[in-house]
Order: sequence, then C-alpha cells, then structure tokens
Amino acid sequence: MNRLLAWACLAIACSVVWAQGAEPMPTFEVADVHVSARAIRPGSRGGVLRGDRWEIRNATMVDLIQLAYGVEGERLVGGPRRLEMNHYDIAAKAPRGTPQDKVRLMLQNLLAERFQLKVHDDKREVPGFALVLGKGPHKLKKSDVADKGCKSKPAPPDLIGRISYSCRNVPADTLTSMLRVVGNGYFNAQLVNLTGLEGNWDFDLQWTDNTRLAAAGSDGISLFDAVEKQLGLKIEQRPISTPVLALDRVNEKPTENAPGIAEKLVPAKLREFEVGTIKPNPAPVGNINVNIQGDGRLVANAVSLRQLIAIAWDIPPNRISDDLPALDAHSFDVVAKAEIDPISGLDIEEFRFMMRGWLIDRFKMKLHMEDRQVQAYTLVAGKPKLTKADPSNRASCKDGPAPASQDARNKTPDRNRLITCRNVTMSEFADLLDQVASGYVKAQVLDSTHLQGEWDFTVNFTGNNLLKAALAATEPNDAISLEDAVKEQLGLKLEMGKRPSPMLVVEQASANPTEN
Repeated sequence: MNRLLAWACLAIACSVVWAQGAEPMPTFEVADVHVSARAIRPGSRGGVLRGDRWEIRNATMVDLIQLAYGVEGERLVGGPRRLEMNHYDIAAKAPRGTPQDKVRLMLQNLLAERFQLKVHDDKREVPGFALVLGKGPHKLKKSDVADKGCKSKPAPPDLIGRISYSCRNVPADTLTSMLRVVGNGYFNAQLVNLTGLEGNWDFDLQWTDNTRLAAAGSDGISLFDAVEKQLGLKIEQRPISTPVLALDRVNEKPTENAPGIAEKLVPAKLREFEVGTIKPNPAPVGNINVNIQGDGRLVANAVSLRQLIAIAWDIPPNRISDDLPALDAHSFDVVAKAEIDPISGLDIEEFRFMMRGWLIDRFKMKLHMEDRQVQAYTLVAGKPKLTKADPSNRASCKDGPAPASQDARNKTPDRNRLITCRNVTMSEFADLLDQVASGYVKAQVLDSTHLQGEWDFTVNFTGNNLLKAALAATEPNDAISLEDAVKEQLGLKLEMGKRPSPMLVVEQASANPTEN
C-alpha cells in the first residue's frame, strides 16, 4: 500500500486536506476498530470500499494516516515511539458508490474520534537525496526532438536485472521524478532536483535492479553509479526542506466499539469460485509457483497440497504440520476463477478465504491451529555492539537502509538483505525477526538478552534462498548467514532449541482431490 501511495503522489500533485471548513465531516455509518491479532506475514491488506463495506487489516497507524491523508511515509513526522509497531483491523460501512476522496475523509474522522488523532501541516528538514551536478561536465544532450517523455527499453537478455530507460525532450525535474519512481528500491526518502539545469534534455540510462545486483555479478551497476557514469550527475544525501504532516497527538489504543457492532457489520456471504480444476502433474514438486491474477484467476503449476494451503492460509509452509504424507505426496496443476467486483477489483483476503473453502472441499480436509514443540531461536547477549537509540525516532525494523543513508548492499551485493532497526528494544527485535527474516526463522524468537532500553542498529546478511549457492561458489564472495551476521555485527547470538509455537495442524486430507 505504501508503494502505491508513493506512485500516486509522484504521478499527480498530492494535496492533503487538513480542515474542511464549516461543513460537517462525513462519517462511516458504523465501524469496528480493534487491535490486530499477531500476524505471521507483515504488511497491511485492504483499504478499498467493496459494496457497502470498507475494511483494512493489520494496518499500522502510519498506514492508516497515509491512507486517510494521501501523504507519503517520509512526510509523516512525530508521534509516539510505537506508531509503526502496533497494528489494527478496521471494518466499516459506507453507502455503496461512495467516492474514494469521501471515504478518506470518513477515515480521517474515524481516526480523530477513535484514536484522538490530531495533525497539522508544517515544513521541516528531513533526511533525503538530491540530484546535483557532478565534478565534470554533465553528459545530457540538449534536446532538438519533438517527442517528449521517458520510455522503458528492452534490456539485453544476458544482463541480469538490467533496467533501461530512454528519455527525450524532458527537463531535469522529470529525470528526478522518473528516478524516484522506477528506481524506488534505491530510495527510502525524497529525491529532489538541485542540478540547476534549465531546458529540456535527451539521455539514456541503464542500471541493475537493486534486488539483482548479487546475481548480476560484474555486469551489475547500481543506480547511483549509473547516474554518475552515464549522465555526469550525482545523487547525494542531504537534508531536504519539505512540507510535512506533523502528528500532535494519537492514542495507541482505540476507544471501545459500540454495543452490538458485530450484528451491524455482518459480512456478505462468501462467494465461491466460478470454475476450478486440479490436475495431477507428473513433474516433481518445485518452489511455490502460484500466480493470483488481478482478474480473479488462480494459476499454479507443479505445486503440492502443502504449498496450496500455505497460499490460502497466508502462512509459511514450515508452519504447517508434517503429520500427513498427503501434503507433499503429489504435484498438481491448478486453475480457478473467481468473479471480481468491476469497480473495486480483487480482494486478496476474500480470495484466500474462497480458496480455503475450495481446498477443504476438494481434499476433504480438517485442520486447526495449536501450539507444538518446534526448533526455534533464542536471542542471547554475547558482546553487544549496539548503539543507544535516538529517542526522536519511531520504533521500527525495516528492509533497507535508514532514511537517506547509503545502502550497504551496493558495495556487498552478496549480502542482499539489510534490516535497519531504530529505537527498538531487544524483545521487539526478537518479536519481529520471524517477519523480517522469515527464510531463516521458522518460529517466533524468544529474547533472553536481558538488555534494557532501546537501540539503533543494522544487520546485513545473505538471504536464505541465496546462501547455499553463495557458500558453494568457487569464487570468493561476501555471503554471510543471519546467525553469523547477528554475531559479528551486533555481538548477539541466535541459539537454537525446542519450545512451543503455533502450527497449522492438518488432521485429515486426501492424497488426491475429488473429480473436477
């Protein structure tokens, strides 16, 4: 959701409504607001009016404010320490066909009423990036063509992760906007044009997607290096003066729901797939290869029942019990189609529920959640190398560098994962590890460091899916496991042991589905 908001705000001039004059603010007819149950998968879901029901799940207060005010995350300043740590589910009713702008005002009003949210517009210096002139002459060509705009170009197939754009007759501001949008993996803060270049220019630019730098090897080039070498410009870190939305007040806990809220918000009857086929595939089960398309079509090839369950229940495959051989016995090709609302589009959460009912029926399954003994990490203190937190930051652990900081992965692409934590306790870090490092962490981590207070730190490691190949490579590389990175970079230890953890237990399942 955050990325979609960023794209929308860059594509058009975003205007934030701080006050609505004397006219009363529109309100939802009724709303259920409560703290989310702990989610294994991070990220909010929903935020679109479907019929007369508006829902969002597992949303932080930052997510909610961004959605309500149309403001990018880096332009949202202030607020309590745990503003990005607590998660909420909201279900509300609004008249069918209510425009999205009016729904946003309803959400603003709800946040004010249920969380006592108060905000104001301001201007602040925040961490950012600036596009500036390089040391020598720039390499942009003064335009003499009529066509205007930037177009992506097919990249040579032998260049892994290569992105290529050709721009003609565009000002430097357009270059800046283009870099911010199509190069968003490189930027976690605003990018502004400070080149001073006037007029329109022609140029071509090629770089490697930041997630593919390691795979590209010596053929890879970061966006920062590409701008400097191919355009003669430079991207620098520096404070940026920008309009912001400042938080004056917000409560962590919402006010209580009105009595009888469940009866007033009965969800619509769950729809079923219009058509669905499951066919055996003689090929062995491979990696999860499931595509849920925007038109409501599910296509999966050479997948096991375990992998289908993982998609439908939105849970990692290793959180599903190993009691039944049927879960991994066969490989299937699956095609299913759901009717999609022509206005609001695909609701992935509803789609998953439809998929659950379909799989239960076709494979005659019975399942439930329970705590089981599993191998799990405990975080303990060795010789800590942590920095006392800057208390002005909100608590968070996120993929990527700190705002407007250089990305360490550009220099060591074999270490393709970078987790930046700010103002977090050790118990919060341990609690988030199964979300930010799910390839390594199979169950919630227990904190036994006994370290008090809040801390700032980063940990840079090789993703679990790349580690085996990297360690087996004959050429030297910088690959490092999560366990070793935590020990070397943070002075902490991840120790493995057995303890209870929630598992999805499949009590009964047929090895083969019922007939199509």
